[in-house]
Amino acid sequence: MTKKVEKIAEDYQKLARQIKELEAKLKPLKQELIDYAEANKKEFDEAFQMKFKCGAYISQRVKDVLEGNKDSKAQLLSETADEYAKIDLDEKAILEEAPKNARLRKLLTKLNVQIAQKETFAVYAG
Repeated sequence: MTKKVEKIAEDYQKLARQIKELEAKLKPLKQELIDYAEANKKEFDEAFQMKFKCGAYISQRVKDVLEGNKDSKAQLLSETADEYAKIDLDEKAILEEAPKNARLRKLLTKLNVQIAQKETFAVYAG
């Protein structure tokens, strides 16, 4: 490795540690702001924001959710004939099973689905 790359890695490591320290300091401050916002909801403006002179602001987001226990939601699903069910393909299970399941491999081939390797790079500071 060149000295330049070693220096870049060293600088990266130093900055990553500083960021980690700052994020640790931010966490309790953020929680105090959230607690304040929850206790003072009337201070939000028409855009659902609470702005501070320094430029920081708290934004309130609201979304509709279904509340209920697991059994209630399961009953809702069954009584609506699974009309609102969401099913995802378990790709991990297919990747694990394909090497030992000839029928599955044949189906993958028939459907023009290949098992491939995706290359990604990540940089970490340790």
